[in-house]
Amino acid sequence: MRKIHRWLSTCAIFFLLFVAATGVILQIQKISGGDEDDPDNIHVSDALATTTPPTLYSAMLDRTLARARERAPGKPIVSITLRMGEQPQGIVVLAGDPGRKITVAARNGQVLTDESYEAESLIMRIHDGEIFGDTGVVLGVLWGSALVILCITGFVVYFDLYRRRAKLRGKWQIFWAILLLLVPLLFFSANKAQADDQPAGYGPLTGNILLTGNASTIDRPLPSLNEKLTLDYALPEGQVLDLRVENYYEGSFNQNPPGVLGHHINEHKFEIQATYTHPIDSIFSVSAAILHHENFTFQDNYEWAIGTVTAAIPLGDAVTLTTNLSLEKRLSGGRFFYDTATTLDYRFAPKWTFEAAFHRYENFGELDPEPTQKLEYEIGVIRQLATNQTVALSFFRHEQFGAPNDQFSFVKLKYGYSF
Repeated sequence: MRKIHRWLSTCAIFFLLFVAATGVILQIQKISGGDEDDPDNIHVSDALATTTPPTLYSAMLDRTLARARERAPGKPIVSITLRMGEQPQGIVVLAGDPGRKITVAARNGQVLTDESYEAESLIMRIHDGEIFGDTGVVLGVLWGSALVILCITGFVVYFDLYRRRAKLRGKWQIFWAILLLLVPLLFFSANKAQADDQPAGYGPLTGNILLTGNASTIDRPLPSLNEKLTLDYALPEGQVLDLRVENYYEGSFNQNPPGVLGHHINEHKFEIQATYTHPIDSIFSVSAAILHHENFTFQDNYEWAIGTVTAAIPLGDAVTLTTNLSLEKRLSGGRFFYDTATTLDYRFAPKWTFEAAFHRYENFGELDPEPTQKLEYEIGVIRQLATNQTVALSFFRHEQFGAPNDQFSFVKLKYGYSF
C-alpha cells in the first residue's frame, strides 16, 4: 500500500499542486469579497422587500428587456436577473461563445455595461481544467480520482502506523468499527436532507471536522497539529448524543530543569468523549459524558465521568456568553474535581466573530495523587468562508499552578468544516 501511495503521489503531485494553488486563489477571492453575488456584499435597500408591489419589479424587468432588445435584437437569452440593492440592476446574459452580459440600471433603463461573459471565471476554468477543453475535463477526472485514491491509501498507511504506535487493544478495534459504521449513516442523513431541500447541516446526524496547526511561542516555533471530529445525533425535544474524537500533538512538555523554560517537545495524545445533552430551556442545558484519554509519549491514561451545566446567554443581537460548570470523577479512584469554562462570542461583522475563552479547572491524571490546578485562555477571530466552513486565528496560553515548567502557549490556525 505504501508503494501505491508513493508512486501515485509522485505522478500526480504536479496536477494536485496546480489544483491546490488555483483553489487557494479562489478562496482568497471569496474571502476578500470578490463574489459580487454574495448577499453580504450587497447593500440592501429597505425600499424593496417582499411587501413591495409586484408591478414595481415588472417595470424594472421591462426596462431591462427593452435595453437588451435594442442592443442585441433576436439573440437567445440564457438568463435574466434582478439584483436588488441601493441601485437595483437588471442583468441579461445572452448565448454565444463567448457569451454576452448586458447590465442595466433597473430604475431608469440606463445601460451600465455591455461586455463578453463567461459563466465561470478564468481561475475557475483553470482550476477544473475546462480551459483545456475536453482534454482538461479528462485530466480533471484523473487527478480527482488520484486524490481519492491517495486519501484512501494515506488513511490505510496512517492507520497502520497509528495502530503499531498506540499498540491498539481490542476496544480500539471496536471503536474504529463503530466509527466506520457511522460514516454511511452520515452520508445517508446528508442525502436525505438534500432530497428534502433542507439546508446544510440538517438531519439527525451532523458533524464537524476541525484541523488546527500550532506554533509554540515559549521557545522555538515548534509546530504541531490537532485533528478533531465531532458527530452529533439529534434526538427528540432538542436532546443530542455527541461523539468527539481528537488526535493531537502539543508542545506541552518542557524537558529543562524546574523553572527553566525553552526546551518543549510535542506530546502525542488521543481522546474519545461520548456526551448526552438535555436542554432545560432556551438558555440552560445539562449533560453527562464519559471521556477516555491516552498519552502515547508518557504514561498518562485515564477515564473520567463528567456532569455539566451549561448556560448560553445572549447579551445582544451579536454577543453571546457561554458558561460551563462541570463536576468530574476519575474512574480509577480519587475525589471529585471541577472544571469551569467561559466563552464570549462577538460578531462584529457579517462574517467575522471575535472570541475570548477562559478555562479554570482541575486535572486528575493517571499518576496524580491529587488533582492539579490549571488555567487556560484563548483569544482570536473567526472568519466564515461559507455556510459550513470557517477559518480562525488565535493565541492560546496554558499554566499549571505550583509547576513552573508546566506552561506553554501557541499561535493557532484553524480550519473547520461542518456537514
